[in-house]
Amino acid sequence: MSAHGLMFHHFHDNNIHVRGQGSLDLETFEKIIKSFNPEGYLSPAEWVKAVEERALKPHHWCITFDDALRCQYDVALPVLDKLGFKAFWFIYTSIYEGHQERLEIYRHFINKTFPHINDFYEAFFRKVDLDSRLKDVDIANYLSAHPFYSYNDRKYRFIRNNLLSTDQYNLVMEAFLQKYGYDIAENLPLLWMSRDQIRLLAEQDHMIGVHSHTHPYELKNLPASEQRAEYVKNFTMLTEIIQQKPICGAHPCDSFNQDTLVILKDLGIRIMFRSNMSNADHYTQFELPREDHSNILRNLKS
Repeated sequence: MSAHGLMFHHFHDNNIHVRGQGSLDLETFEKIIKSFNPEGYLSPAEWVKAVEERALKPHHWCITFDDALRCQYDVALPVLDKLGFKAFWFIYTSIYEGHQERLEIYRHFINKTFPHINDFYEAFFRKVDLDSRLKDVDIANYLSAHPFYSYNDRKYRFIRNNLLSTDQYNLVMEAFLQKYGYDIAENLPLLWMSRDQIRLLAEQDHMIGVHSHTHPYELKNLPASEQRAEYVKNFTMLTEIIQQKPICGAHPCDSFNQDTLVILKDLGIRIMFRSNMSNADHYTQFELPREDHSNILRNLKS
């Protein structure tokens, strides 16, 4: 095993955060953290130092969270406090300008509305009716770096990311929201952390990092000028929120290219994480591997 970060996204509880595909409860999160050798744990500051000094060892690990989700603050943070661990938190910032980021809104709607994720997929595939354009696509190997995805997960993401424009995809999903009576304004407070919560994390020695401004699905496909705008805005807003310049980050949807790396270095970013274990034995400072919690949990159960 190579040194790597543990990657977490969604959590649920018996109160306000609904169970969804891949979400964890408090007990399972604690079980995952405790399954790792505590002697290998590095705090964010220790991790950055070890990366830059080329001192990471195969048994080293750290904890990371993506997307500034309120459920992480409510469910996972108390476990970290209990165990005395600190983590990286990678934040996209459009939500703090009043932008209603559809990625999480749609996910919350799906989890709250459909008994099972496949019930939604069936409705979605019927709605878009694009099977004829998938005949020559090797869906089973799409996003192969993420083995926890089911066939329908891959099919849905391929359609969303490659066959539909952002506007076309949003039109489909907005029609679903209207059909099922999902109230965005009512649910928004449940989705993301506040500025004050992010600031408090930084004050408590957690490390806040960049994750782009609007979290594009395929950031690498954007012109360099648009990529720069994404990260400059993200960097500037986070600096204002935490009153210090971020030095770390994670590539949204693991999407980046050489233009991205130049931009990040220009901003003074010192390390970046990927969202998988690709090239885990040959990582660079800007392509640090992470293991998704779904894989970790699956290994624990086997």
